[in-house]
Parts: sequence; C-alpha cells; structure tokens
Amino acid sequence: MSKRPGMQWVRPTDLAARAGGAIVDRGADLNLRLRDAVLAGVREGRAQLQERLARRQLELDPETTQAASLQRSLGRSGVSR
Repeated sequence: MSKRPGMQWVRPTDLAARAGGAIVDRGADLNLRLRDAVLAGVREGRAQLQERLARRQLELDPETTQAASLQRSLGRSGVSR
C-alpha cells in the first residue's frame, strides 16, 4: 500500500485479502498479549505458592516432623526373599 494519502483502486478480491490480513495481524498481536498475560499470572502464582510453603515450613514444629521421619525409618524396608 502507498504511504501517501489518497484513494487507491483495487479489485474486490484484493480488498478482501487486505482486510483479512489486517484482522489476522490483530489476532496474532492479541494472541501474544494473551500468552504474556498468562505467563505473568503463572509466575506470580508460583511465587505466591513458594512464599506460602516457606511460611508454612517455618510454622511447623521441628520435633513433630523429626519424630515422624524417625518412625518411618525404624520399620522394615528392603526385605528380600
């Protein structure tokens, strides 16, 4: 297309192709923006989850968690015939 202002005569099929191309271009731009927004949300959610898990780990009683791990290790494991 020409950069100069004015009128340009085109065939109806070319006009449809130009209009369709503009719509496809907008759709591609929208798709990229949507992908970026979803990835930003995933990153934010992951950061929040890591923060909550870290806080929860600090709140746990260390003696309770150590006793539970010792009880599991005292049982029989790896018994072969």
